[in-house]
Amino acid sequence: MVPAGMLRERIVIESLATGVAVSGTPSGGWSEFCSVRASVEEITGKEGFEAGQNTARLTHEVVIRWRAGVASEMRVVWDSRVLQIQAVVSDRKRTSMTLACEERIESDE
Repeated sequence: MVPAGMLRERIVIESLATGVAVSGTPSGGWSEFCSVRASVEEITGKEGFEAGQNTARLTHEVVIRWRAGVASEMRVVWDSRVLQIQAVVSDRKRTSMTLACEERIESDE
């Protein structure tokens, strides 16, 4: 069980919604899957140069209480930051789960 004092952050987990608009064209966007308390910790950072832009990739470990349906195709919104879920690891008793996430920051400088 994750102690309540560890879960100091409020995050939103979003899933990619897909559908068809009235016009018949595919439509999609992110929609809220759930809003939960979490522990968010930055693990590593790496800077580089991609497609003509400076980029930084930060990895985060997000720990939440166990919740069915959370998958690696989803993302975490934490404050104004967007973290792509890379992997979901549940503990054996299904009391908590760790989300390995990556945040990508691009700048024109």
